[in-house]
Amino acid sequence: MVRRAMLTALLVAAGCATRKEYHALFSEGQTQRDMLTARGFEPDDSAYQALCQYTPEVGSGERTLLVRLPRSPDPESGRAYAQNTPGFRFTLDGLECSRFALDSAFGFSLVLTRWGGHGGLAAGTFSGRLVDSSSCPLHEVISIGGSFDAPIQ
Repeated sequence: MVRRAMLTALLVAAGCATRKEYHALFSEGQTQRDMLTARGFEPDDSAYQALCQYTPEVGSGERTLLVRLPRSPDPESGRAYAQNTPGFRFTLDGLECSRFALDSAFGFSLVLTRWGGHGGLAAGTFSGRLVDSSSCPLHEVISIGGSFDAPIQ
């Protein structure tokens, strides 16, 4: 009985240790980033929203990437979103006061390469330019491109 309980505990622990991590991998200008998906795509009344986060250096604060896909029409593999797609949002919160977001004057594209529906996986690629939409004195424009994968709640 004790052996069986220990074996069960080891199998459960092994299952937890092999939990898949999801990421957003991208280049921000010349800098390569690897963000851990903190929260997969979660539906609300009008959209699916996912959140990725990373801390570039110890003590430097956290950066956040937010992707929001409209639910009408429902996301599906092959669907493309651009900077002017209603309900589509893609933001990168910077360090200090910057927040980079879509701007209709600059091209941006996200293409879903996989959409598994409720309980499945989402994956896609993105590229384009984001504008600093914060109240910082300089409104910088950055080029960004990469890929992501995330679970769908």
